[in-house]
Amino acid sequence: MVRGRLGLLDVRCFDAVVREGSFRRAASALHLSQPAVSVHVKKLEQSLGTQLLRRTTRGSTLTDAGTAMLPHLRSLLRAEESTQQHAAAVAGRRFGRVRVAAVNSALTGLLPEAVRMVQSDHSAFEVEVAELTSKAVADGVHDGTFDIGLAAHPVDASPQLRVETLARSGLMLVAHEDHPLLHGLPVTREIVASEPFVTLQPGYTLRDLATEYLRPYPLRIAGEALNHDTVRRLVAARLGVTFMPNMTFEIVGKGQGLGAVPLADSDDIIQLSMLHPGDLAAPATRAVSSAIRRVARRRFGSTAAASAHQPLREHSPPRRERPA
Repeated sequence: MVRGRLGLLDVRCFDAVVREGSFRRAASALHLSQPAVSVHVKKLEQSLGTQLLRRTTRGSTLTDAGTAMLPHLRSLLRAEESTQQHAAAVAGRRFGRVRVAAVNSALTGLLPEAVRMVQSDHSAFEVEVAELTSKAVADGVHDGTFDIGLAAHPVDASPQLRVETLARSGLMLVAHEDHPLLHGLPVTREIVASEPFVTLQPGYTLRDLATEYLRPYPLRIAGEALNHDTVRRLVAARLGVTFMPNMTFEIVGKGQGLGAVPLADSDDIIQLSMLHPGDLAAPATRAVSSAIRRVARRRFGSTAAASAHQPLREHSPPRRERPA
């Protein structure tokens, strides 16, 4: 039960403490004194009739009530920002800030062009970008940390989020262009299971998909990385093979002596999707989401529909039969 009126500055101070992890850093970010931030957070807790933050000498963490209330309170801040943007548009001015979280493949191959498009059309719009795993993207959009998320699916997204599929893709086996698996029999999980494997670290969707695809065979890990570019370099150095969605290989995998062939029974196993709360009323958020859709249609349209039976290679060496 709300016991008093909610002040937006109170909510903003609470949000800053959550983002920064302490009252001191929140005060610095807001250009307020630390006692003032503490007073505003206390007023918010009194208005809501519950403790939102657990204070310790090492910082501040959310209580269960704080975790439950965070998405709702951040929605108030988004509504305030949207109102300001609409008011500016009515007055003939355009400004706004959009926070986007994305998985590595989207951050590499989709967002740069979308951001350039937005900044070209709306120079006063600011776009902030963070690279995260798919789960962290979904969690961040759900709790209001980010306005838009680009995640690889399947991902356990909140039912409160709207999910728009941008592209579907099968998996490719990626290896050095001279690797015999690229030039022989159809590649199945039984064949791949014996190969040393370079992959992303645990927690990334592609790692989970690779593990699931090869089951009951285990991954023979030869190397782990945090992004596709590092994986690509390790594979090019012949450390092992890897899996990539065909749309990702088109963006970050081609070149430097790499080749790829489709994996059997992996059609449309992965999706790239845009996540948002469903309310894209703010002009800046609407502009960014529209730019992402346009770039995705142009960039991934042919990739998503590419034949699952045609290898994607930068260079095509003579075909050699795989030894029996």
